This record gives sequence, C-alpha cells and structure tokens, in this order.
Amino acid sequence: MDRKIIFTAIAAFALAGCEKFTEGTINYVDFPEHDPQISANFIVSDVATEVKAYISKSAGISDTAGPQVINDAIITVKDSQENILFNLTAEDFDGEFYTLPLSSPVEIPSGIISLEVDVPEFELATATTSMPISAQVEVDFQLAADTSSMWGFEYVRDLYKLDFVNNLAADEAYLIFVESKFLDEYTGEVSDWQPMWVESNMDARITDIWLNGGILVTDETVRNEVNGLQEIFFYTPNEDEYITILERRIRIESLSDELKRFYVSLQEYEDGQYALFAEPDLIYSNVSTGFGCFGMYRYQIIEL
Repeated sequence: MDRKIIFTAIAAFALAGCEKFTEGTINYVDFPEHDPQISANFIVSDVATEVKAYISKSAGISDTAGPQVINDAIITVKDSQENILFNLTAEDFDGEFYTLPLSSPVEIPSGIISLEVDVPEFELATATTSMPISAQVEVDFQLAADTSSMWGFEYVRDLYKLDFVNNLAADEAYLIFVESKFLDEYTGEVSDWQPMWVESNMDARITDIWLNGGILVTDETVRNEVNGLQEIFFYTPNEDEYITILERRIRIESLSDELKRFYVSLQEYEDGQYALFAEPDLIYSNVSTGFGCFGMYRYQIIEL
C-alpha cells in the first residue's frame, strides 16, 4: 500500500477521534456511600511537657469539604490498672489539636496502655500500645574517617558505630538522628540543634526514614541473636571545611511497635508516590473502628 494512502487513513481516524472528543462524552461513575469514621493520632513521649491529639472524621471522595476536625471528643488514656494517665476534652481543643500542658513528664508504667476516643454519634474508637524499653548502646564516633562519592563528586564523611544490646525478650526499634550546633561566622551566634543528613550502609537492620531525617534500626531480622544489633554503621557528611561545628549529639527514640509500623508505612507511602505503576500503600493504623496511630517512644540523648 502506498505510504500516502496510509498517512491519509491515519489522519482520517485522528480527525474522526478529535471530532468525537469535541462533541463530548460524559460517563457517570457512582461512588459507594461513605460512612464517616474517626481518625485519631496520639503519640506520647516519656519526656513530654505537653501531649497533643489530632482527632478528625473521614470524608468520601465526592465530599468537597474533605476530612473535618472534631472539636467535641473525649480522649482518655489509661494504664493496665484502669488508672487515667491523660484526659482531654473540648476544653483542651485549640485550633486543630487537643493540647494538654504538663507540669512535668508523666511516668508511663509498663504494660498495656489503652486509648479511648468518645465522639457523639460515632462508635467508640480504641487502641493500645506500650512504652518501649530504653536503648542500651555504646557509641564509637570518628571524625573524617570515611570517603564516599555522589555523581562523581568525592566527599569526606564522619563515621558512627553503634553497638546495641539486643534484648531477646522484646521487639526493638530505634529511630536515630544526628544533630549539631554550629557557629555563624558572620553574626557570631550559635545555632540551635540542627539535624544532620544521615547516610547508612546496605543493612537489613536499617531503614532510611528520610521523612523524619533519620534512620530506623530494628531487630526484626536478628530477633534471636544476642549480638544481632552490634556494629550498626552510619555516616554524616563532614562539613568542618565549611562551617564551625561546636557540638554534636545523637538522639535516639525507642519506638513502640505501633509507632514503628506507622513510620515505616508513611515512608513506603511517600516512596510509592514516585513509582508510576506501583500499587498504593496503605498507612498503618491501630485504631479500632477508624484510622490513625496511638504510639509511644522513649527519648534519649548521647553527647559526642
């Protein structure tokens, strides 16, 4: 067949398609009715001087208003003996959050800690978690001990080696950050604690949580190994040539299992946003009859 005939046929089909498009085709899709549910997020630290809760109700895809904050919830946190640790009501609602200032951090007892979120016209939402154990760790820090390259550019890195005691009686998860204070050469002022970029090795025990700027170390792959959490290596770019760093520290957050799963699912969700053909990831939730996370963490600082 002559090429001109082929091109003429293709053009005819294209023009016909364009004409059909300009005429307009409307397809109506019936979305299922959405039953609003409570979304509750309540994360507690052992050193918190205030606690915050975010409570909202979900919305259907056709609801133009979207999810709405709930301002008349009763939020109760109890220990395993039914003693009330925190109680927040509409009087504690301010803006988008329920906020309860504390005169001093509350000692969270061991065992199961329960959450109840009572909202008029909704089924009671509940969740449980527990305060994790503190990390037992030794740190070896070495300045300018390593080099790496990126896009052909070589740079120097500081080395950190952490040896954790692997408690075989507990599931362990540690979110680790490196922070520094530096001198502003122009103003002479010292900065507040600033996060440093953390780089890890290929290690099954480590997950990069770039949303938070740290790395997550877990014992999932070494749960029954006494020395399974020894020699955790990671790095930060050495910036001594450019800025004057006055202090360094490592911040470790020991996470409850629920909070660990929540952070990992958030990271997986964000990673999936850049994969065109990937299935969507679901955000972890431990809240019954609803969505959200009730979790706890212990806060620990190691000065370098």
